[in-house]
Amino acid sequence: MKITVTDGIHEKSHQFREGTRASEIITELGFSFPMPCGGTGRCGKCRCKIDGKTALACKTPLFCDAEIKIPLLTPEVAGADDCVSGADGIAIDIGTTTVAAARFEAGRPTATIGRQNPQCAYGADVISRIGAKNTEPLTSAIRGLVSEIRSELGPELPTVITGNTAMLALYGGMDVSGMGVWPFEPPSLFDTELDGAYIPPCVSAFVGADALCSLLYSGAANSGGPSLVADLGTNGELLLLSGGRILVASAAAGPALEGVGVSCGMAAGSGAVYRVSENGCAVIGEQSPLGVCGSGLIDAIALMLKSGVVDSTGLLPKSFELPKTGLYLTQSDVRAFQLCKAAIAAGAETLLSEAGLRPQDLSRVYLSGALGKNVNVENACATGLLPNLPADRFSAIGNGALLGAAMLLNPENRDKLRSIARRCETVNLANDPEFMDKYIENMNF
Repeated sequence: MKITVTDGIHEKSHQFREGTRASEIITELGFSFPMPCGGTGRCGKCRCKIDGKTALACKTPLFCDAEIKIPLLTPEVAGADDCVSGADGIAIDIGTTTVAAARFEAGRPTATIGRQNPQCAYGADVISRIGAKNTEPLTSAIRGLVSEIRSELGPELPTVITGNTAMLALYGGMDVSGMGVWPFEPPSLFDTELDGAYIPPCVSAFVGADALCSLLYSGAANSGGPSLVADLGTNGELLLLSGGRILVASAAAGPALEGVGVSCGMAAGSGAVYRVSENGCAVIGEQSPLGVCGSGLIDAIALMLKSGVVDSTGLLPKSFELPKTGLYLTQSDVRAFQLCKAAIAAGAETLLSEAGLRPQDLSRVYLSGALGKNVNVENACATGLLPNLPADRFSAIGNGALLGAAMLLNPENRDKLRSIARRCETVNLANDPEFMDKYIENMNF
């Protein structure tokens, strides 16, 4: 049978055997498509149109010729104001949920590409992917996408590829089984060349090159007072700089802040609600709302707390509709956020305690990623996700991982990053009793 898949821009057709599931067809044809629950039919994120009718791709086998239409999601990458001195070439950030890439000329991004990580078809988080019995499909999927991106942006250009340790190891086709069990040993900490691209160093299994790139771009290593760099993604990476020390940790926040596991959630990109207030919502791209991303989720939670719809324990008696959107949040969405914010807050507090500091001692907090760019810090503080500090102590640095990678197109900056990596001290939150106590304390609002 002949099946055609289109996302409104790309269209691919191929012959498949009868009974093949729509999700398998979409993935095999190379389209990025979300299946956070791994294809069990629980999350409902793989809705598509099959010959004009809505269906769950993971639960729908096909037996005759058909056309499958899937939504096109375009994550934010970098803006014209994101200038990186001396950068010429391609920078790629392989994130757990999205892959961002940009071509830089004279330090400015002249072309950008944002795609969903095709590995999302195999699970939403890092653990589900490194625990896969067969990781070859994950490697093939991400290598294929990166190859396609490099071809579009300029295959002969110098390239730097960053990401968390697991994503880079899977990209390299390495054995990642040791990352899922104690003592969580990664197959490589990189600082190497692969396929003609430079891969920056990582610190540990769960503090990767993306976090170090964000730190490099932020300039926090050159700042005076204590500062915190936070990349609030699926794998929340935290770096505390104080007194010449760099304490780093990874908080397993879960994917809620990237829209995964949330009833109407989506990654930050065109159609995502990124601002919520009692007067209405703002949508990226100024189009009809498709879902709510992390910053919109934070705003919505803060609004519910302010209006008394949610109490301090997170109890939500009935679903909450985001003003004038038709989108909604449920009790399970609130609980997912509580788990996430508790992990981030407890991780930051544990690092501060290790350094003998209190939250109010921080002179600057750098927020990296799409969430950091769009978040309303006052609302984030109100929910307990971020330390309760004056708004002027926070700096949004955008896609710090990508922009830091662009800095590494200048080889002189690679020595600076290596020096930063050597100074990092890893704090293992999983074995820290203080972290567990703080995690429970931060669960409530």
